[in-house]
Amino acid sequence: IPDKLYFKIGEVAKITGVKAYVLRYWESEFRLIRPAKSRAGQRLYQRKDIEVLLQIRRLLYDEEGLTFPTIMTQLGYNREVTVRSVYMRAKARQLELVRLCFEQDR
Repeated sequence: IPDKLYFKIGEVAKITGVKAYVLRYWESEFRLIRPAKSRAGQRLYQRKDIEVLLQIRRLLYDEEGLTFPTIMTQLGYNREVTVRSVYMRAKARQLELVRLCFEQDR
């Protein structure tokens, strides 16, 4: 990792060997990755962010494709509730209620 204070997403993608859109997705899944944002809205990663990303990459790709929950455990991290996870749980509950309504109508 070069000796710099901040790295843009393209630089981080080159260092980690992970595409930018994957890095953005990992941000939504792993709350350990919280890059600062410039005035223009560009992500500014620090060395600690890159180190975490390299660990995640190693665990996902080199350690026989571990799952996200397993990786979080490996990193000693309890996942915070994300908007996406709340939405998915609510959607699952909604589908279950619809299914129960159909069963009652039979």
